[in-house]
Amino acid sequence: MNNKNYREAVEYLSKALQLPEKPEKGLSLAAVYNLRGIAYTELGENDKALEDFAIAIETYPDYVEVYNNRGRVYYNLGEYDKAVENYSRAIDQDKKHLRLEKKYHEALYNRGLAFFGKGEYEKAVEDFTNVIEDIAEVRSLESKQAEAYNFRGLAYSRVGQKEKAIEDFTRAFDLNPEFWDAYFNRGLMFFDDGEYEKAIEDFSQAIRLNPYSEETYFNRGNCYHMTGEYQNAIDDFSKSIGLNPRNADAFYSRGICYFHKLEYEKAILDLKKAVDLGDHQAKEALKRYFNIKYLALSLS
Repeated sequence: MNNKNYREAVEYLSKALQLPEKPEKGLSLAAVYNLRGIAYTELGENDKALEDFAIAIETYPDYVEVYNNRGRVYYNLGEYDKAVENYSRAIDQDKKHLRLEKKYHEALYNRGLAFFGKGEYEKAVEDFTNVIEDIAEVRSLESKQAEAYNFRGLAYSRVGQKEKAIEDFTRAFDLNPEFWDAYFNRGLMFFDDGEYEKAIEDFSQAIRLNPYSEETYFNRGNCYHMTGEYQNAIDDFSKSIGLNPRNADAFYSRGICYFHKLEYEKAILDLKKAVDLGDHQAKEALKRYFNIKYLALSLS
């Protein structure tokens, strides 16, 4: 659905709530507020969505889906504590009613994302692990399996368990060969371990699947830089800059590669641009390599 469809849904549901024969209480009334809250969420009207979800919960406190939906809004707002609280309510409600079905696992998966957002990576690992283990029994969740492995891999990477992270990223793209994020994330692990050729392979695969990620070109460029393939690195940094002309790191890194290729004028131009974009290490590089003291221009 596009925004026009969601706006039409809001209008239709609002009219339904004004009808004299509308439900006065219970699940039927809560369902209308829940649906309108979902439409408001998709339109980015978070305050209105939260109001509708609150009414739905007040009307029918055992409505599992509403807690999950309200958690989504808080997650989108970056209010991870409130998101976790709502997802946990959805999980607890589903346990209480012995309905360990799709909605329960959606809330469990979403809570894992919220724990990740909070930096509570071990709790995120636990939630994603439970989702992965239960997927065999909940066929409707199969599409989430690769994503769960990917996010658990990210959580493992944050707590220093690189081998487990690599295993999960590998499992993610084995399940979904088009999942470019998993190739990208595994590439980062290989880069951190100094396995630059393996990282280049993964970043190249990620680029094949998604040629519009500035980060992937930038990170592959860093690999080429580390292996001394400066022209390849310059090409990748240039592609990253083409996708994001305000990428200060890419200008800095390209400038350093130009320096190694003895193309000093290009190096100076890139390092000055990096300084203009707020990169402090570029200022130090200009001073160290060229004895240039450069003050950043004011860029709007």
